[in-house]
Amino acid sequence: MAEKIILVLGGARSGKSAFAQQLAQAAGKKVLYLATAFIQDEEMARRVAVHQSSRPADWDTLEAPHNLTAALKTKPDRYQAVLLDCVTLLLSGAFHPLDENIGEEAFTQEAERIMEDLMQAIDSRPESW
Repeated sequence: MAEKIILVLGGARSGKSAFAQQLAQAAGKKVLYLATAFIQDEEMARRVAVHQSSRPADWDTLEAPHNLTAALKTKPDRYQAVLLDCVTLLLSGAFHPLDENIGEEAFTQEAERIMEDLMQAIDSRPESW
């Protein structure tokens, strides 16, 4: 499979993660799973447990709810696929500690910072996406 970025979109609980896992498995045996969930309640803990149990045991997992560039530096190996699950959780985890009264501009700036970090993380990888 050629090196590329595939963005899987869809509604909440529509099977995006399962579909992305199938794509990653088809890419090869050496897969890095980037888990971005910020567990803050029992429901999220259950959802994370379901995701964990659905992944092949031989995949590497990196818990990275924030600062992907720094987190990925701990995984210098080249992978056949890197699966980030999910951008929405990455953003919401960053917003969680913010004061809800800081205003739309501050939230927008934080979202831009997170997305810039994601792009830097992609650019820093040896997979040459």
